[in-house]
Parts: sequence; structure tokens; C-alpha cells
Amino acid sequence: MAHDVFISYSSKDKITADAICHVLEQNGVRCWIAPRDIPPGANYGGEIIRGIKDCKVFLLIFSKDSNASPAVAKEVERAILGYRKTVIPFRINDVAMSENLEFFLTDVHWLDAYPNDNVFGNLVTAVINALGISAEPVPAEPVTPAPPKPAKAKKPLTLTKKAKTILAAALSLALVVGLVFGGIALWGGNGGSRISKSVAVGDVVTFGDYEWLVLDVQDGKALILSDKTLEIMAYHSEDVDITWADCSLREYLNGEFYNNTFSTAEKVRIIETELKNKANNYFGTKGGANTKDKVFLLSIEEVEKYFGDSGQLESKNAEYYRQTQLWLLR
Repeated sequence: MAHDVFISYSSKDKITADAICHVLEQNGVRCWIAPRDIPPGANYGGEIIRGIKDCKVFLLIFSKDSNASPAVAKEVERAILGYRKTVIPFRINDVAMSENLEFFLTDVHWLDAYPNDNVFGNLVTAVINALGISAEPVPAEPVTPAPPKPAKAKKPLTLTKKAKTILAAALSLALVVGLVFGGIALWGGNGGSRISKSVAVGDVVTFGDYEWLVLDVQDGKALILSDKTLEIMAYHSEDVDITWADCSLREYLNGEFYNNTFSTAEKVRIIETELKNKANNYFGTKGGANTKDKVFLLSIEEVEKYFGDSGQLESKNAEYYRQTQLWLLR
């Protein structure tokens, strides 16, 4: 069977690649992805070349790992020089391009996963346009068990812990910041002068390099949620059952992301928050140990508190719902 898109990625990004493949195929795009489409006993390299040759579009999932992968560089070379394929680089990490890839991709238009209002929709649209298909992208719907009866409302926006390790998603991050004289201290991304602004629930404020939606204001503190998709990440680096306390995403958010995103002055304003990680009663999964975090994902209870269930979120917050079809929760 001929395929529409060849997905090129580093093996370290397999969870993310599988999620992107899932979204594209939900929209009728036939994907070739290793190792799924390599027959047992077949020559691996030969099947890769055949997959590139037979596809119409070459999708590169660009990350810090694929950027350093000799195998990915060879695939890009064959796609461009060997078969003159349409190449769509989809950048999920903000890293400088290696010389190996820069040689081939200097003049190619890039699609960034962050910050983005509709990351999966934009990717699907770009692929469909490149294929010349006349179709409307449909939102990605992760497969989850039905909630227990007698609940009549639509199930909340969440995934089972198992599903979280399989599907990568748009990251909407939360943090608590201290208020100064009734206002939040704001800095521009270039380290400009401090601005004070009184804030209220529903405001969109700038902090660090991003804009944040104010969810709550209490006792001189504000709970803020990223207003746009910031990155595409997996819940954990391995396909195993795991809770928030031990997942690789938590380690990344409170380590590399925190250190690279906020200045020293901004870090002073971020308050370490004690999180109660309760069990997910809708799917019978454990919440794990309570944690103390500076950057975190919302819990299912917090989503219901600030947005309502999925039906209320879709009707009352249609734009936010559209952006967060694959919204990871802790």
C-alpha cells in the first residue's frame, strides 16, 4: 500500500512520533513509520529507502535528538537529493540546527510546535495542503475507557496513566507566582524593566517569554496557566505505568524548562507549590505521592474547578478546548 507521509524521527522521540502518526491517520493521512511498517525479517535500511521513495511528503520531527542523529541526516539527504520529496520539518525542541541538516534544510519552511494555539491542527493542515487533499482536519481524540456510571456529563479531559505514556500532547503548564502590592511583577523576554499590574481571574499576563491565563488569585498569590501550547512532550520517557511524582516530564519541567525559561528575578516570584496528587476516580488509577513543584500540570480536579467538565469546557471555553484536545494532566 502506498503511503502519503514518511515520518523521520530519532528513536528517543518514538512516543512523540507515534502520537503525531496517530493524529495524522485520524485525519485520513496514510503514514509510513518505523518500525511499525517494516516487515519481519526485512532489511531495515532497504525498507527505509523504499518508504521514503514511495511516500509523497517527508515529515521530519526535529528535536535535539534527531538534530544529532546521523541516521536522520541520511534520511533527509535521500528525501531531498535522492527523491526530491516535499519536506516538512516539525520542530518540537528549540535548538540550533546542526550543520548536517542545515545543508539540506536552509531554504525549507519550518513549522514550530510552540508556542502555538493549535499545534496539531496546524500540522495536519500543512500536511494536507502539501498532499493536495481537500479535507478539513478533525481534532485528535485519544481513546480512553468510559467513565463509570451513572455520570451523565461528558468525561473530563484526561487520559489514563497508561495512555499518558503513549500519547504525547500539547503542554499547558501551571505555576504560582507571588503578587507585589496587589499586582504581579512582569518582565519582558528581553529582560526589560519591571512592570506592575493588578491582575484578576481571566486576565492574560506576560511572565518570562510567554503569556499566561490567570486562573485564581488568593492571599497575594496567582495561579497562572500557559495561554498557548509551549512544547510537545511525552508524559514519560518509557512506555510504563507511572505517576506524576516519578515521571520524566516533571523532572524536565522543574529542571531544564524552569532554568532555561525564567530569569533569576522571575524565579524569585515563582512559589514552590505543594501538590496533592489524588487518585483518578474516573479511570481507577493511582495519583501517587504528593509533590512540591515550581512548574506543574493541572490535575483533573483543577480542570473541573476552573473549566468544568469536557462538555462545559467545549461550550463555554470553545477556543481553549480547541487548543487542548490532547491536554496532559498530572
